[in-house]
Amino acid sequence: MIIRSESRTIRPFEGLGLAEEIFSKTTLLIDNKEYEIGSLLLPQIQVKTGFFSLKTNTTLIELQNACDGAGVPHDYARYVIYARSRMLRKSTIIYDHPVNRNDFLDTVEIDRINEDKLVFGDQSGFEISSALILWNALEKKPLRVSDVGTWLGRARFRIRPESDFSSFSPLHLDAVTRQRLNLREGTYSHIEIQDDILSLEDLSDAVQVYLDEDVLNLLLQDETDGMAKAIQTQLAVSTISSITQFIAQEIKSEGMHFEDLGEDIGANRFLRKLASDSKIAPEDLLDLALNQPNHLVSLIESRFNLANAIERLLKEN
Repeated sequence: MIIRSESRTIRPFEGLGLAEEIFSKTTLLIDNKEYEIGSLLLPQIQVKTGFFSLKTNTTLIELQNACDGAGVPHDYARYVIYARSRMLRKSTIIYDHPVNRNDFLDTVEIDRINEDKLVFGDQSGFEISSALILWNALEKKPLRVSDVGTWLGRARFRIRPESDFSSFSPLHLDAVTRQRLNLREGTYSHIEIQDDILSLEDLSDAVQVYLDEDVLNLLLQDETDGMAKAIQTQLAVSTISSITQFIAQEIKSEGMHFEDLGEDIGANRFLRKLASDSKIAPEDLLDLALNQPNHLVSLIESRFNLANAIERLLKEN
């Protein structure tokens, strides 16, 4: 089942221009190579073992000026660096610096060995972000930040392994979530895809996969188990089929063609990778999605060797 929904971050605040400018200059060093803000596809081994450090590319004075512009007292704000895993949605704070304290670092090394292993050990990747955050509540005023945790400026780096082009980490589908999504009791899985999928750099920002909470908990206990592998494979096939069909429908409704998708767009990379793995042209892949969806599913099952996964599961049981 596919549901269209909008994803928009509304920032109805004044005085954040300097903060946004500051964080646009933030860069991430990975094995001494510098990267700008955005999604980074890296070799699997580098995601697992690479040396990471974040260059703030700013000064304490600039941060204090950004606070002044937003009407935030210096002792009410902090510069924070944090990381979040994709699969378990686990977060950890790496660096927390009050804006009214002088010993601000230009470069912050990320000690992934001593940091939360559930974050940096995530096979599907993780995010590293820096932000200027309101640490204490302020009196509410029109168009001014006031709530604790509101960020004045932020930089996000989304790190994923190259082989993980189709990894969309599932969330728990429990009774409350089923009710919120208007799903019937007993629904096993659900895929949400948003309308702006053709404009996003990171496809995972437009896709959310839900899996029955009991099944997902079992998967997380042992992802190498035969049953777990079969479920993961089947969910991947279902997710990728749905995404491909949705992209094809959006391209058609916009009067576009595959070549109209920019190379930095996630949908472009997704289609190219799937087409390459399936030994088919991207245009033919889109044609299947529109006109022969059952053949598309069969093609993707073949790409993931679903028959072999099911066969192994039956033999194990």
